Amino acid sequence: MKQQCKYVASLEKQITSLTRVTTKQKEELEVLQEGLGDLEQYSRKNSLELHGIPEEIDMSTDEIVRKVAVAIGVNIKSDDIEISHRLKRRHGIKPITAKF
Repeated sequence: MKQQCKYVASLEKQITSLTRVTTKQKEELEVLQEGLGDLEQYSRKNSLELHGIPEEIDMSTDEIVRKVAVAIGVNIKSDDIEISHRLKRRHGIKPITAKF
């Protein structure tokens, strides 16, 4: 009976220790997820996706982005666009993404 009591006590210690570790890891995970959300939000604020522009148009994606901007009343220069390209999609029209 004493051995069983010792065994149960050791198991209770392990449970307490593991509960502390799990709680700490949950807190760390929450902090990391919040930080990841902040980083993703920051990276998106300089990018734009354009959908529905046919791929057969004979001009660069930078030119397309500039023309769309002019059409909606936004003046941008070539230097304002860091990079633009079509995204890979298996079906449908490939959208254009532009980073400013």
